[in-house]
Amino acid sequence: MYFLYSLGLFIHIVGITITSGGSIGGYLLERQIWKHIPESPLKSKSLTCLLSKYSMIIHTGTLLMIISGIMMLAALGWAAVGQQWFVIKMVFVIGLFLSGFFIAGTNSMRLNKLIIRQMNAEEVSIELNKVKRNMILFRISEALMVLTIYLLAIFRNSI
Repeated sequence: MYFLYSLGLFIHIVGITITSGGSIGGYLLERQIWKHIPESPLKSKSLTCLLSKYSMIIHTGTLLMIISGIMMLAALGWAAVGQQWFVIKMVFVIGLFLSGFFIAGTNSMRLNKLIIRQMNAEEVSIELNKVKRNMILFRISEALMVLTIYLLAIFRNSI
């Protein structure tokens, strides 16, 4: 059981790191996209194709966290399931996955379509600002959820 727990913990740390790295990379990519939209929509369009890759990276990390969490729970005899820190952490892990899937994915697709419309000389600045605001709010909530997951993993015995 010790090996199962240790392996699960290792995979869990890898999953958290992948999720965090994907979040940071996605944020940096979005900054470049927004920087190039006014002057070079074509460059922004080519960069938006990469957004789905970061989403896939984040979902992979989240999936690793869930699988490894189950491994660690099994190794500990499912003792943590009823503990408050665990329930809170699971809410944030599921929230991270769902918000990435529904909010970020939807806004990335909208952004892609708006850039195409902008390239066709349509006026889309109001819609672009709405998408930008949604993406900023998503990134803030994503960062807070990842930070909370980290803190719950570190300070679980204090809660």
